[in-house]
Amino acid sequence: MERNDYLNVGIIIKTRGLKGTFKIKSTSYFAKERYKKNNEIYLVNEKEGIEKKFTIKSYSNEGEFDFVTFNEISSIEEAEKYIGWYLQVKKEELPPLPKNTYYFNDLINLNCVDEDGNIFGIVKKVEDFTSQISLRIELNNKKTILIPFVKFYIKKVDLENKSITIHLILGLIEWK
Repeated sequence: MERNDYLNVGIIIKTRGLKGTFKIKSTSYFAKERYKKNNEIYLVNEKEGIEKKFTIKSYSNEGEFDFVTFNEISSIEEAEKYIGWYLQVKKEELPPLPKNTYYFNDLINLNCVDEDGNIFGIVKKVEDFTSQISLRIELNNKKTILIPFVKFYIKKVDLENKSITIHLILGLIEWK
């Protein structure tokens, strides 16, 4: 199921309580806005190709987890069916980002090129570590590396041409 017009904002990891509250590991820096009362959100089971639209009833946060209830779900039995499902929003409903800021989803599958224009890999994942955001890149030789998403390495992101120009330093990647 191809959902390029949608953005993952979290995954349901378990339920809490008897009234169908979901414990969510969010992948959005804007959880408070995403889970605002009466917002619509899609629950998606990517393996089975199923999506369902729900309306937010309530939201709270405790540490690194968000807790959300939906108008359409009122029991733990109903809620347990959705453990492991992703929460998604339509990209068109998202606010515009500041210059040189990107949704992680937009960086996936971009070609990685050196400053001479040679393609050396492809972005497979964006990792959001505590210390910094990094790109997980699969090299042409199928090995993977992590490159920090900082100005020193990332020289240009060109979404239109689906490429990222990266400053390579000696020893950063193994060529053979």
